[in-house]
Amino acid sequence: MKTLSTLIGMGMGALIWAFAPMITGHKEPWDGSPALYFGMLFVAGAICAIPNPRAWWTGVIGIYVGQWAYVLLIQGGGNLWFIGMIIGAIFMIPAVGGGLLVWCVWKIARRALAIGSKPQTSNV
Repeated sequence: MKTLSTLIGMGMGALIWAFAPMITGHKEPWDGSPALYFGMLFVAGAICAIPNPRAWWTGVIGIYVGQWAYVLLIQGGGNLWFIGMIIGAIFMIPAVGGGLLVWCVWKIARRALAIGSKPQTSNV
């Protein structure tokens, strides 16, 4: 399941960059609306965490790898790709937030199910 989250993340990261020119009007998504880019990263982080909330972070790594695979293989990288990779790592914070949200919901649901499944004892 960890692999599935990573693969979904890689696909989501590549899609963010592939559709950025159509959505933002800029070649790079961070050159458009930062709120839109961060929103896409947050949603991608949440989607990637769904298959395995316990390992939510693997989806975030997948998003990062997918974005850079797209940039380097399709767009050619450019002369500032190394600086962009550092900035891109910082920009993964919204994806971390999305993954953590799914993890928190999963933990709360697990705890609620565990409490609900315990046999009731009476103190008579």
